[in-house]
Amino acid sequence: AEACDVLGEALGLSKEERKTLYLAARVHDIDKKIEIESDHWNSEGQKEQYKIKEEILRNSGYSQDIINLTKVTGWEALPKFLSKEERTLPEEIIHYADDITSEREVVLLRERILNSLRKPHVKKLSKEGMKIYQGKSFSRVAYPVSAKIEAKFAEKLGIKDPKTLPNYINRKIEERIEKF
Repeated sequence: AEACDVLGEALGLSKEERKTLYLAARVHDIDKKIEIESDHWNSEGQKEQYKIKEEILRNSGYSQDIINLTKVTGWEALPKFLSKEERTLPEEIIHYADDITSEREVVLLRERILNSLRKPHVKKLSKEGMKIYQGKSFSRVAYPVSAKIEAKFAEKLGIKDPKTLPNYINRKIEERIEKF
C-alpha cells in the first residue's frame, strides 16, 4: 500500500485517487489464503476465487472503484495487461507494486519473480499458465508486462535505470517513516 501511495504521489495522482489506490492495495490479497490452500488450480477455480473476494469486499462496504482496482493484480489482470485495452494510471501502479512486493518488502522486479517461483502454489499456477500461454509460465509472461510499466514510470520520474525504481520507492517510504 505504501509503495502504491509513493508512486501515486510521485506520478501526480490526486489525494482521492491515492486514497482509493491505497485501500485497494491493502485488501487486494484478501483471497490469498484460498489461492495458497487450493489443491487444484484451474482458470475456473481462479474465477470463483475472485468472485469470493469481490463478495467479501462488497459486504465489507468497499466501493466498486476499490474492488475494481483489486482485480488488476495477478492472474485475473494479465489478459487485460497483455491486450491493447487502455489502463488507468492507478491500475498500472497497483499492478506494478504487487509485482515488486515480496511479503512486506519492496524488492527488484526480477528478485520478486524468482522469489515467488519458489512457492509451491505459484509453481502450480505457473504450470497452469503454460497451458494458457503457449508453453510459457505465468511468470515468464508477466515479467515483461511489469518491466514495461517500470520503464514508463522510471522515465516519468527521471530515473535513468528502470530496474532501480524499487530502490527509489524504498527510499521514499523510509523518508516518510523518518518524518513520522
